[in-house]
Amino acid sequence: CRLLNHARAVFVQELAHQTLATRQLLERFDVEYQKLKRQHRGLRFDDVTHSLRRLFEEGETPALAFRLDGHVRHLLLDEFQDTSPAQWEVLRPFAERVTSAASGSSFFCVGDAKQALYGWRGGVADLFDALDEQLPGLKSLPLSESHRSSPPVIETVNRLFGGLTNHPRLDGVDAQTVRRWSEEFPEHTTAKGNLAGYACVVAAA
Repeated sequence: CRLLNHARAVFVQELAHQTLATRQLLERFDVEYQKLKRQHRGLRFDDVTHSLRRLFEEGETPALAFRLDGHVRHLLLDEFQDTSPAQWEVLRPFAERVTSAASGSSFFCVGDAKQALYGWRGGVADLFDALDEQLPGLKSLPLSESHRSSPPVIETVNRLFGGLTNHPRLDGVDAQTVRRWSEEFPEHTTAKGNLAGYACVVAAA
């Protein structure tokens, strides 16, 4: 037992040294990487978000409005289900301003949690659930009627997303989240009732 504990301690210490070395290497890389971007005046897509968030943390919102030559009065957000927390931190001050204005301002966002595809890039569809608390007075409208899909397609959507609790391969998945999704999923309809169509679901092994 003592021998196993000693071996475990040696392994953990080695792993800790490797992790520290990796961190130091990445820190050095980042310094040079940021330097190259500044020299070549280049930005990655997410650099814009992080730069704006830092400005807001430093209280630079009025200066940003000055540089924009005016305040934002209308905010329209599409594909909101793919918004990341960092992006929402940048957008939220504008959203709070336009929703609290007496008149002459508007806030509109649209999204579909079923199409949340950018979780790997930081998108969090749950931000939808927080909108009503963060922006009081919003009017929510469901978009459960399709104006482009045929009945077979919509029927397939209803069977898939309304019956997730019946899926045979949910091992390791949060059962409560799946159940809540199924309970809150609105049955979809289509305005194209006479449109012919075909839907086929192919599951990977």
